[in-house]
Amino acid sequence: MIGHGIRRRQLRGPDIVGGDATTIEIEARRYRCLGCKAVILVVPRGVVARRHFRAEAIAIALWLYGVVRLSAIAVHARVVGYGEAGGRMRNLVRWLAAIAGGDLFSGAVRPWPKSFSRRQQAERAARALEAAAPPGGSPEARLVLGAAQAA
Repeated sequence: MIGHGIRRRQLRGPDIVGGDATTIEIEARRYRCLGCKAVILVVPRGVVARRHFRAEAIAIALWLYGVVRLSAIAVHARVVGYGEAGGRMRNLVRWLAAIAGGDLFSGAVRPWPKSFSRRQQAERAARALEAAAPPGGSPEARLVLGAAQAA
């Protein structure tokens, strides 16, 4: 493996429950295999492939919607923090579909019955991410740590 440049990447959303929604930019290091010519991207823990939002922000959205029982509009305001007023959290539906399909947090969240509502799906996912973290601390702190580890 040899260095193959740097790629800038934006990460959106809060990193703690109750935190402000932010957008940060990271520099991810790229490496190229001399044998097979494959290029890999090395990113910090919590960065989710093909997603603009960091794993912690996705978990917080699931927590707020499924456990705290906020409306999708309120979740949008807290997690996205910008855009049109009263915007709906469309990403929430996409994230739940990705979890169900095994493309997001695979291995950390077990499948749910087809009869589950979106709110029940979000609660199951949030509780599973909370349980994935080491014991100790508040449920919200375990949620964020579990999401970063499951990403």
